Amino acid sequence: FLIGNFQGSYDRIAPQFLVLSTLNIFASFYLGFKYGINKLFSDLRGSSLVITYSLYIFICIISFTVTFNKSEALIVLSQYLTFYISFLVIYLISLNTKINYLKLFISLSIISIIIESYGVLSTAIDYFLINGNEFARSNILRGYSGNINIVSYSIAIKTPVLLYALFKINNKLVLAFLFTLLGFSSLIIFMLMSRGAFIAFMFVLIVMLLFKLYISFKNNYLKALLISITVILSFGFTETYINQSENNVLAERLGSLNDTQDPSINSRLRYFNDAFLSIKKNPLIGVGIGNWKFYSILYDYEDMEDYIVPVYVHNDFLHTATEIGIIGLIAFIFIFVIPLLNLTELLKKGTYSNESLFLILIIGVYIIDSMLNFPVSRPISYVYLIFAIVAAIKNKLDLNDA
Repeated sequence: FLIGNFQGSYDRIAPQFLVLSTLNIFASFYLGFKYGINKLFSDLRGSSLVITYSLYIFICIISFTVTFNKSEALIVLSQYLTFYISFLVIYLISLNTKINYLKLFISLSIISIIIESYGVLSTAIDYFLINGNEFARSNILRGYSGNINIVSYSIAIKTPVLLYALFKINNKLVLAFLFTLLGFSSLIIFMLMSRGAFIAFMFVLIVMLLFKLYISFKNNYLKALLISITVILSFGFTETYINQSENNVLAERLGSLNDTQDPSINSRLRYFNDAFLSIKKNPLIGVGIGNWKFYSILYDYEDMEDYIVPVYVHNDFLHTATEIGIIGLIAFIFIFVIPLLNLTELLKKGTYSNESLFLILIIGVYIIDSMLNFPVSRPISYVYLIFAIVAAIKNKLDLNDA
């Protein structure tokens, strides 16, 4: 996610996909030479998630035959194939190397939060505090991502890992650092005022605290209290600073969640309705992968302003159904369902329960994002999901081997 726009790329996802594809090539050759093709295929054959994901990709390829614009379909298909190969590579590495995959995942998540928080806060301090500009919700605070909504979700989706570490670790120095990081992370989420990310973060916080208090109130109440105080202080600081700027946007944005006249909500509802109409017309195979951006004009041309085309439905599930049909949607949904079922089973058994919970919450945040935005099109979001679902499958396999 540190890779930005360069060499005139139209969007930072272009160089990100280039680097991701290059990594896939080197990693695939490495795995093939080290372990052999037969061994790798044997590892993949028994995984229900691999089978489901492969079916989803196969349906995407089939939908290519009905596309109106073949070149755009090829671009999107290549992106989905890049994610698919990344998933296979990460899954095979987790199975065939001696690294502690979950520990590595947790470490990388916390490092990512540090980097992303720095990217946003350093800009905010320089622009608003040092230069004296009045605080406003601005894309200048996007950090290393494409916009402020993406970075908000990117931080929110990693907060389950941070909360897990806070309850797991007892070293006072490390705890002080993690509480500080939680304060910065929650401050950013409140400051950037992404309504979906705010809801996702509060969902994570409430579920995690209630779960830990239910498991052991005596052992966890102090940390739960300190976590709550940290988040409340961050919220209070944000509100105080915004009120000083006479720009209390956060309360207004949260209050507009049930306002269908809000421009953002109104446009999303319109896109959802257009998607339903398209799905009703093309239920089996859709309009073809990567081609909704063209068909959306037929549905939305009367409401379009300044020639802004609704490229995405702003709901990955509806977007998937419009492009590759209902069967493709079912396969896409099961990419989430299979790891969630595995994690729920472990949670009920009490085995890896803490680890299972934070992985469930990560997938939950991603689903919330998917219901309102288009993270499947953003490497910064989707690659992290891949790491999380591989961790979910790896936990189940480790239990079976124990």
